[in-house]
Amino acid sequence: MVIAPNSVFKKTYVVDTNPIELEVREYLPDKANKSDLIIYFPAWSGNNSSTIHYLAKKLSEKSNTVTLVINTTPFQVIPNSLYQQAKAVALFLKEQENGIKNLIIGGHSEGGIKAINLASLSQNDKGIFLKGLILIAPLGLYKQSGLQLAWNFINDGYFNTKARINKEDEPRRSELKKKWDHVKKDVLTTIWQSVKHFKFHFISDLLSQIAEMSSISPRFEDIQCPIVVIAAENDIVSSPASMHIQELFPHNPHVKLFVEKGIGHILPHWRQDEIVKTALEYLESQSLDKI
Repeated sequence: MVIAPNSVFKKTYVVDTNPIELEVREYLPDKANKSDLIIYFPAWSGNNSSTIHYLAKKLSEKSNTVTLVINTTPFQVIPNSLYQQAKAVALFLKEQENGIKNLIIGGHSEGGIKAINLASLSQNDKGIFLKGLILIAPLGLYKQSGLQLAWNFINDGYFNTKARINKEDEPRRSELKKKWDHVKKDVLTTIWQSVKHFKFHFISDLLSQIAEMSSISPRFEDIQCPIVVIAAENDIVSSPASMHIQELFPHNPHVKLFVEKGIGHILPHWRQDEIVKTALEYLESQSLDKI
């Protein structure tokens, strides 16, 4: 069965004189509270894969909440790009006609940084109750070399993933290979679209994003909502061994790290059901009332 969003639309916002385009994919459950919303930021290259459609649909169905997968693209190379992109989404939230009262924000990899940024912007909005933050194999939780990060993306996304698939028995091997082929296609498509979009400035934009992704996010320290971090045991891009959760969130007792065994950085492409179950159950356990 092909899973697709109920609607897709684009909007452009100007943040500090910089236009930023939002591509929004909307997933609707059969019954939903119109004042509740989940926003999910995919990884740099995973904004339109079938596995992300499945993840978003499951989030929507299991929580009875409208879920939006948002991909953000600046029109030009800008400093603090990921934070500026989150500010554009914050402007989008303020425009919602029905008014969002309860919000859950999630993100994978680079999308995790956007999620942290949007959470920091939203938690001080008196009209919105930030129910939780879902970080899936997120970047921005520890500092690493930009060059090492770039190599780890290639190593984990290709060599390590290929080795893990080959260890599986049939029919699981064919199933995972099919998903992996979709991910590789997404990566190549994203690179080509970025080259067309930024043209001669593509390398500058890429280096700027790598610099942000390899640094510690400066905006998570004061986040007080429940946070669930779902990492992958074999992930060398965003290693759970380097995530010192208690040190990162010393003033927030509602943070928990879960580690999925036998998987790498493409975690949300392979373990969607496990992610949805873990994330929603933990946030539910932390109460729906304001902390």
